[in-house]
Amino acid sequence: MEVERFAKELRRYYHSEDDNSDTMGMLDIVFRKHNKYSDNPDIIDLDLLDMMIEKVERWSRNNPIETRQDIFLKLCPDCKIKSGFIDICPYELDKDVASDRCKNYSDCNSCKKAYWFEVKKRGEI
Repeated sequence: MEVERFAKELRRYYHSEDDNSDTMGMLDIVFRKHNKYSDNPDIIDLDLLDMMIEKVERWSRNNPIETRQDIFLKLCPDCKIKSGFIDICPYELDKDVASDRCKNYSDCNSCKKAYWFEVKKRGEI
């Protein structure tokens, strides 16, 4: 796993509802240098770091990122797609979307794209 992706997945894991206290404890040990090398602050416990990376990689594989569009397409796989996103106005579909949301975007497609590509937590739509 590349460093940038690991950092993003670690952040996502940290904010998940899963019990991640052991990994966060490892992170604290690895980077705050309260490890077996604490007398030499230039050394990081690589074995512990490897364990943490493996755990985050496993969690990431089991918890893929899902957008609102991914979830909706499971329910309605044949809905109309235009320019790579669902061609349904969020205002027409979602009672929580106010019409003034449209003012934040230069055109309807920008609004729809932002709405449908929004990342959702498990069970949300």
